[in-house]
Amino acid sequence: MVFSGNGSAVTDLALPLDGPLVATGSYTGTDNFIVKLVAPTDTFGTLLFNEIGTYSGDDLEPEMKAGSYKLTVENASGPWTVPLRQPTPTDSATVLPATIQGQGSKVIPIRVPAALQPTVTGIFQGDGNFIVKLVGYGDSKGFSNLLFNEIGAYQGQKLVTGLQARSYYLLSVYSNGNWSLNFSP
Repeated sequence: MVFSGNGSAVTDLALPLDGPLVATGSYTGTDNFIVKLVAPTDTFGTLLFNEIGTYSGDDLEPEMKAGSYKLTVENASGPWTVPLRQPTPTDSATVLPATIQGQGSKVIPIRVPAALQPTVTGIFQGDGNFIVKLVGYGDSKGFSNLLFNEIGAYQGQKLVTGLQARSYYLLSVYSNGNWSLNFSP
């Protein structure tokens, strides 16, 4: 599903599945870019993006329920696009152990073929938040591990526990700079 517009808007949509939702936001403007998903019984909704100025990145909502929603875009002063997808486990996901690099906010599918308790080394070259989460889906639904929650340039390590053999995860990185994550056995 891809939604686009210019300025503030409200659009109806239906999520077909219970499970994770990945939103990719792209916005060109100078004002806030606030995007929410609001269920019929919601008062505030689920915040997908709240960014100031031009932005491009991903957001992960680990547990969304199938059903009707309204996608609201508020305060936007320019054109925007918001594709939404509900990923399912796939063998084409990045296999751990691995080194994963990127820039900005990304959501990356991960596959763990054998039981693993890796050390992850995180390097961040930015001046904002560096938030990294590993969230299970498919047969590993319910697993969640906050790997890093830092502000500003950072380098450090963390032991990742609880990964199961033949399982799938979504790696969610929220950042405003370059980053690298090395998962080593």
